[in-house]
Amino acid sequence: MFAINPPPPPNPPDIEADGGRWIRLSDGRIVEYFVCGSDRPDAAILVDCPGGGCTGALLGQLPGVVEWCQQNNVRAISPSYPGFGWSTVRSGWTIAEWPKTDLEPILEKE
Repeated sequence: MFAINPPPPPNPPDIEADGGRWIRLSDGRIVEYFVCGSDRPDAAILVDCPGGGCTGALLGQLPGVVEWCQQNNVRAISPSYPGFGWSTVRSGWTIAEWPKTDLEPILEKE
C-alpha cells in the first residue's frame, strides 16, 4: 500500500533562495511567485499562468524572456498554483476562483 505524504509547509527563506517572492494570504496560505523583466513603475504587467505542473520559476529561465521583458518595459509575474512549488496546498480549489483568491493579492502587493 502506498501512502501520500503531505508536502512540507512553505518556508519563505526557501522561496527567496530559489529567487522567488511570496505572500501570506488572509486564509494563512503562502503563495510563491516569480517576477522578471522591467522594474520601472510604469511597466506593463504580464501574468504568466504556468501549465504542465510547472512552477512560476520556469518563465524567467526561458531563453530571451527576461531580456524581451526588459527591452519592452514589461514586468512578468508568474505565480505557482496551490500545491506547486512552495505554494501551500489548498484542497478543492478550482482555477475559476484562483484569480480572486491568489492572483489578486499578488498584483496588489506588486
